[in-house]
Amino acid sequence: MSDNKNKKQKGKEKPILSLQDYYDNILVIKDEELGTTIDVIIRGGLLYCDLHPKAEVGGENQICSHIEFALALPQIDKLKKSGKLR
Repeated sequence: MSDNKNKKQKGKEKPILSLQDYYDNILVIKDEELGTTIDVIIRGGLLYCDLHPKAEVGGENQICSHIEFALALPQIDKLKKSGKLR
């Protein structure tokens, strides 16, 4: 019974995606479902996902969940306001 409490952290689910780190033009996203980290790269004012290379913001391809998560981060909002991200 105590194992169940530890896993759920007293009824709270662990988020599937979280920001692990960021530097220069890379956001490191922790994906709990996949059990790995994913780099979301800022290049040419757009976001690109290392795991889903065809997913992009503003392109013809569908945006992946890692880019959607990154777009909701306050760090991205600051980059948009500064003009470094479209």
